[in-house]
Amino acid sequence: MEQTKTKGTKEKMIRYIFFAICQLFCVGSLIYFSVTGTLSQALICALSVGCLCLPDLAERLFKMKIGLPMYLFVLAYAVCPTLGHAYKFYYLIPWWDTLLHTVGGVVFAVLGAYLPKIILKKEDVSVLLCALTGLLFSVFVAVVWEIIEYTADSLFFTDMQQDTFVHSIYSYLIGDKLGEIGAIGGITSVTVNGVTLDAYIDIGLIDTMTDVIFETLGALAYAVVYLIDKGKRVSIKYINRKENETPTSS
Repeated sequence: MEQTKTKGTKEKMIRYIFFAICQLFCVGSLIYFSVTGTLSQALICALSVGCLCLPDLAERLFKMKIGLPMYLFVLAYAVCPTLGHAYKFYYLIPWWDTLLHTVGGVVFAVLGAYLPKIILKKEDVSVLLCALTGLLFSVFVAVVWEIIEYTADSLFFTDMQQDTFVHSIYSYLIGDKLGEIGAIGGITSVTVNGVTLDAYIDIGLIDTMTDVIFETLGALAYAVVYLIDKGKRVSIKYINRKENETPTSS
């Protein structure tokens, strides 16, 4: 009993320290970019500050206990958008955005797998149901996020759906006959209103589809592992308030 209590105290200390470090970094970044940066940089920092509070808030609202590894993982993930946008990691590290969407697929699948337990108000729920719900919830979040990016780009002229240069086009719009697919290959130069580009710009399609695909792959990987493990080593557990002892996450 004493050993369990000591372990719980140690976990709380680790949680508090890591939370404080992440918050200090994001709040400091918010102050810095509010003074020296752009509005979008400051807003992303503010978003990270808010997201860092979500795990603790979710535990209180949804009767859940987030295991320590997952808790630290989610906090680190919440800081990554600030690194990506405010500190230019999206542009300095080509795979940064893909990494975040893959990791995001896992994070939201973990949360989604917990939804049946919230709805049914019990820990003992079908493993298949939890895995499937986790996968579908994560894909749903990925689609909603891409809608948000498209809306922001359309209304506020941002570039959340990052453009990609493409060197070939296949479309029925350029076909010789009705419904026939035409092709333009080997594109090395495109001029738009006097501005010469190295290739045609896809206006975000490739970025959007890549994001959804990798987030789906991350979610699918978690669902498969969850099924293989039969939900034994879950990162989030339902807390039954009627029980005298609160179950701990593995």
